[in-house]
This record gives sequence, structure tokens and C-alpha cells, in this order.
Amino acid sequence: MIKRISKKWRFLISLASIIIGVILLLVMTNNKTKNLPIPKDAVIATKKPCALSGSLVKNTISKRKPIAVMVENHVDARPQSGLDKADIIYEGLTEGGITRFMAVYECQDANKIGPVRSARAYFLDWAQELEAVYAHAGGSKESWERIAVEPILDINEFFYAQSFWRESKIGKSREHTLYSKISLLRKIANEKGWNKPIQFKSWLFKDDPKFDELKNRKTQMTIDFSRPPFFITYLYDPTNNVYFRTEGGVAHKDTISKKQLSPKTVILQFMRSWKSFSYNNVATTSMQTTGTGEATILMDGKVINATWKKDTIQSRTRFYTIKGKEVQFNRGQFWIEALPIGTPVTIK
Repeated sequence: MIKRISKKWRFLISLASIIIGVILLLVMTNNKTKNLPIPKDAVIATKKPCALSGSLVKNTISKRKPIAVMVENHVDARPQSGLDKADIIYEGLTEGGITRFMAVYECQDANKIGPVRSARAYFLDWAQELEAVYAHAGGSKESWERIAVEPILDINEFFYAQSFWRESKIGKSREHTLYSKISLLRKIANEKGWNKPIQFKSWLFKDDPKFDELKNRKTQMTIDFSRPPFFITYLYDPTNNVYFRTEGGVAHKDTISKKQLSPKTVILQFMRSWKSFSYNNVATTSMQTTGTGEATILMDGKVINATWKKDTIQSRTRFYTIKGKEVQFNRGQFWIEALPIGTPVTIK
């Protein structure tokens, strides 16, 4: 004789069957979708803009302490290493019409940077506005005096030799053989407690225009810093929306990657300049980085007439259109040319 199941038990059995079915359905759905690619918008949403370049990067490195490294540009020092990894590169005159770079790294690391050379006073103003650790080997008389009294986060090779190395080569002067890398410089910064959150306000950033808007644009700009080896040319490439850089008529390439340097944005910043002296009484160039002045910006295949403003040594330099609106920049590497007023510039 078969016993009848009570209504209560029939209800419980039905409920259990439904729950088991839902669980099986969820497991099957998860197995089908777990290997699907993550939508591009979702990936972008998990990233943050790099404070210096605006490039979208992992949140953990989006506001790292910037590291500024002085890199020489003597003809015998070319080609350099690590400039392609910098977020911002400043270029300005030193002695004898030779230019020097300050490469600033926040959201990318470089395993070889150099040749590293000495400090120059006006580069200190940009290092301070970016709250950057400042790496160099020696310096001019004015820069030594300022580093001694101003809040410079200073890593001088003279005192931190463990963060640098030399690569000697037959026929190359010792002054062109010094290198460093970001991990070594960050190690010193960590030990000294300098890796505090940055406070400066980023520039404004935008997305690149579509290729259809760029494909017919052509721009070539040449800067005459002093003499032929220091004639700098930027040639616009609409395919990648970048500016290929040449020095003295030769493509400026990175030693390691072998790729031609190609910033997204080039800024010509015109400033008052005067002669000062290095530690051995050799005449060098000083620049007035504070106040206001004229600027020319290369971006998206266009030439933008602009102005710059920097209220104090510690405040951020900002750029404005002729109508007074702050410029929105492309995300990517910046190259800033610090030019004495009257420097010859040709645009085609």
C-alpha cells in the first residue's frame, strides 16, 4: 500500500527542485561567460589618468611621485636612453648652444636613462612644480646654491653613487657615460620618505580626434636653438597623431627601443633669458620660468597660439588659448621647448 505524500512535503520537494535548477543554470551561465573578453569600456573604467600625461593607467600608479632626471644632449652623448618612457621632457639651453633635457617619469619605468648630467637652476623650478624627485650629477653654481636652501628632493650622483652606474667606451669621454634607472631612484625616494601623494593639479586632457579629421593635416616645425646639430624638427604624423622628432637632420631615436621619439604634444614656451655661470665660471643660460609669456602648441596637426602662466616657483605652469581658455591636451608624452624670446622658429 502506497502512502500519500502530504501537501507540505510536496511543496518542499518542489521548492528544492526549483532552487537546484536555478543553481545549475547559474553555473552553466558562468562557465559560458567567464572566458569571454572584457569589454573595452569596462577596462577603461578600471584605469585612472596619469597626473602628468593624462594616459590611462592602473590606479596604483596614476599619482606616483614623479622622478625628474637630467639627461645630456651633447652630440657625443647621442643617442640617449629612456627618453621614450618619460611623461614630460623639458629641453633648454646650457653652455655653448648645447641643449639639455629634464625627463620626468611618473607612470612608466625606464631601466636605463642617460647619459645623466648636471643640474641647471631653471630646471629646478619645473621639478618643484611637479613635486618631483630631482636626479643629476653635480650642477652649476646657481643650482648648487639653490638646492642647498630650497625644498628640492635631491638625488645627486656625487652623494648617491649607488643609484647610478657608468658604461665606459673607448673614445667616449667619462662625462658621457653615466646612467640610472627609475627603480634605483625610487628606492632612494622610499628610504627618505619622499613618496607622499602629489598635490599639484593636472592639466586638462581630452581624447584624440578621429583619423578622418586628421588625415589631411600637415605640419612641420623647426627650432634653431643655436647651430646645425641643435636644429630641432617636428614632423606631424596623422596616422598616429604624433610628432616625429629629428636633431641636426637625423631621426632622434632611443638607444634601446630603436624607435624615433614621437611626442603627442609639443609646447614652445618663450621666456626671458640671461647668462649666468657654472661652477667653473663657464657661461651658461638662465631662464625666467615664472610670470607670463607667449607659447606655441603643436597638437592634432594644428598650430595653436597660446600664452603660459606660472605664479610662483612651486605653482604649476598652465597654458591658455588667446581667448583665455585653458588648453585641453591630448593624452600622451609632452615635449616642452624652453626658448629664449626671439629664438628662430619655422613652421610649414
